[in-house]
Amino acid sequence: MSARIHRHESWRERLLSIATVTATTALIWIWASSQTRQTAEANCRIHFVAASTDTQRVGPEDPISVRIQFSGSNSAVESAVNAVNGRVFDLPVGTLGIPQAAGGHELALAEVISAMAAVEESGASVRSVQPPIANLAIESITRREARLAIRPAQSGTLTRARCDTETVAVWLPSALADKLPNPLVAEATAPHTAMAEADVAVQMPAEVAAIIGRVRIEPATVRLRAAEPSSP
Repeated sequence: MSARIHRHESWRERLLSIATVTATTALIWIWASSQTRQTAEANCRIHFVAASTDTQRVGPEDPISVRIQFSGSNSAVESAVNAVNGRVFDLPVGTLGIPQAAGGHELALAEVISAMAAVEESGASVRSVQPPIANLAIESITRREARLAIRPAQSGTLTRARCDTETVAVWLPSALADKLPNPLVAEATAPHTAMAEADVAVQMPAEVAAIIGRVRIEPATVRLRAAEPSSP
């Protein structure tokens, strides 16, 4: 009887031992598989933005499309691809090693992308980036106040118009701020319309716009109202 029990316990011990070895082997295989080094690619867009739009303008204005090749363990590469693929990242100048001084700059995108939290936390390495270099232009911006002038339309009920807004704020390149007329004048053109009032865009005069190009104006639109006729 004792011999049978002993043999029964031996088989149980053997089965338990086999199960333990199998489970351990599977875990080691899964871990080794996740640690096997591999490469994979992902696409995303990088958008360089000003630390403050009141003091800087950053170009290019549109996001840059990049293709990144990651290397590392299976798990790290998979994490990196999932973190960046198809996304747009706004990167303020002055962070991640991106310069913020006014002027032109060449950026090694692999260095910038490697420093991004989404990539750094994955544990994967950036093997290559296409394009490898981004040309960054940073321009200092100055705020000036401009008097609002209403330009009459050729015809229509708002030919003679009035506006409650007398001045607008204009953000323009600092290098040109001292070269512009003083006082600076912005314009709102009364439209040809039968309406008693209308919202119109505020613009810089053509001769000024030719010098400074596109600028930021606030408010961007104003409401014009038909001027009351003068008493006889």
